[in-house]
Amino acid sequence: MKQIVVVVFLTIHFSGFSTTISPPSNLAEMGKMSEVVVFAKCTRAYATEDLNETRFRFKFSAQSLVFGEIEQEFEIQNMHIITAMAERVIIGDNEFEEGKSYLLFLNHQSDNLWKPILFSYGIFVEHFIGGESHLLPLEDHGAHLINKDRVEPLRIYEKDKLLDLLTKAIEGKIPWDHRLAKSAYKINQFKPVLRAAPSHCTFVSDGSNPAHWSGFPGSVLPIKYHNNGDPGCSNGNQKIQDAINTMNSTYQGLNLELNGTHTYTPPGGCTNATGNDYTEYIYETYSTSRYALIQFDDPCNEMAPMSGCNGVQAYGGLWWYSSTHTENGNTWRNAAYAYVVTNQNFGNCNCADSDYENIMIHELSHSLGIGHIAGSGTANMNPSNAGPPSGLDIQCLDYAYPPSSSNCQDIETLANTTISSNITIKASNQIILNNVDITNNATLTLIAPIIDLAEDVNSFISSTLITINEDQCN
Repeated sequence: MKQIVVVVFLTIHFSGFSTTISPPSNLAEMGKMSEVVVFAKCTRAYATEDLNETRFRFKFSAQSLVFGEIEQEFEIQNMHIITAMAERVIIGDNEFEEGKSYLLFLNHQSDNLWKPILFSYGIFVEHFIGGESHLLPLEDHGAHLINKDRVEPLRIYEKDKLLDLLTKAIEGKIPWDHRLAKSAYKINQFKPVLRAAPSHCTFVSDGSNPAHWSGFPGSVLPIKYHNNGDPGCSNGNQKIQDAINTMNSTYQGLNLELNGTHTYTPPGGCTNATGNDYTEYIYETYSTSRYALIQFDDPCNEMAPMSGCNGVQAYGGLWWYSSTHTENGNTWRNAAYAYVVTNQNFGNCNCADSDYENIMIHELSHSLGIGHIAGSGTANMNPSNAGPPSGLDIQCLDYAYPPSSSNCQDIETLANTTISSNITIKASNQIILNNVDITNNATLTLIAPIIDLAEDVNSFISSTLITINEDQCN
């Protein structure tokens, strides 16, 4: 058994995951969540070896202290980990460039190490126009945002005015008013110096073939939650079941199963909850890597504690092997050892509403290798405009995990009907629509090589109609 485990571990290549964040309403509230707010210059980016792990650190020199106390020289360590057997990466992890200056909202981690309270979200980088300093929010923060409707959007600010405003607003001397520091420039004027947004559907990848579970929908992916349950949500197991039911019914190419509980607890003093101990536990307990385990309350303190219900909510992802498989004409890395880890107080904050289920769907989708959806469309995997699964999500999930061809007819006809909930219709040859109305902001997704719409399509103008001219039935 042990020899098999070693061979398996040596073929693991990467782990990738992303985070769910409930941001505070504005930057002043974000400052109040932080132990320190500081404008600092990154003077060095380097790798360090610790307990047979390679970690990545960034050394900073404080230039202007906005709030709290911190040493002149301090460091930030991100969540990127490399061992002899594996590598873990995170979508939107903290990455800083030597010589650039940043506005940082920090909590103390250990010794002289600090960590941004919301990963990359809320970090601003300095840029100059006409000799004047401006602070731009990092666009690629990679976080899935919930409760976004009550959150002030991140803007470009004049640096000196923003630092002064933050100090006074955090200390309660004046109310927060972004207009006192807002720049006249717009984000799109800085596009040449900002990273481009990803395309509509993205997939967790090391830059080559994306990670993917083979065998769906015929083979099940078992999901287990910790046997102690979610301490902040007495019916958390039912909410997880509801999330899985929603995913199976919405994404018909999946086969997820809530398979009871697990007893995995990371060792004391752990630095991550999903490392080698985690993968070893799964393989030695279940004799397979085809499992996803849910852990509650951030057992390794990887995430900054939430302030009330604002902050990082959870992260989800998976490991994958260097070996590949081919499905539906695409080459994929073989997925393994999926995970979801919630932050402390997650259950208390989300048990009473649909956020619990939607966050679980989002993080479990990451564990399937699905990345974020970009743009303004409402979608569960859109980090900036998230909600329950929509047609945009269906398009991405059905591309990666197409429903069985047995669900498809040669020709599908939809006529004289009203669509009031999200549905997907597929045909191996043709879809014909005639006199169809869409209500309740529903999404109708049509997938077929030929799609025939009625001449009068005005009823679709204010609704969501997605047409994909290809055969996903095979």
